[in-house]
Amino acid sequence: MNQDERNQRKRGELWVDYLENDIEAPLKKDLDLVLTNSTHEQKTLKDLKTTKALIKATVSAAEPNDAFFDKLHAGIMSNLDKKVEDNVVVLPQRRWAPVAAAVAVVILGAVIWSSLRQQGHVPAGERSGDVLISESASDLEAFSDSLINVQSESDFFIEVAAQKIDSLPQAETNSLFDDIR
Repeated sequence: MNQDERNQRKRGELWVDYLENDIEAPLKKDLDLVLTNSTHEQKTLKDLKTTKALIKATVSAAEPNDAFFDKLHAGIMSNLDKKVEDNVVVLPQRRWAPVAAAVAVVILGAVIWSSLRQQGHVPAGERSGDVLISESASDLEAFSDSLINVQSESDFFIEVAAQKIDSLPQAETNSLFDDIR
């Protein structure tokens, strides 16, 4: 854009501001003086006024009024009401569902109640924890022997063999030692 084009654009913007009464009073006086002496500037201002009037007429004709929007809204809503009424689906009622739910709740309650009653009537000696406690209290030595001792595997086998030998009759024990020698 060269200097002449920039000046012309600024001149056009200045006349638009004049037309809109968007300039300061001293500048407006100067432009009034220019208009009285220049036919070219008078033509420019007249063309701007005509353009402004045409734009206003076009915009006001293109802008729909409230009646247009009210009519459009009513038409859309009536079409929606018709489509909703056409597409309404009536689902069959499940009359058996509440009855089935009630029966299931009663059965579940009976099972839970029955299991709770059975747990309450088990004799104290028959519970697994009670059996272990009563046996360990009656024979503490046997209980301690049943615990796993920390031993190596070979110690365990030697101890088992010694117990087996002790449980054998004397004749079998002697024959076993004779075979080893």
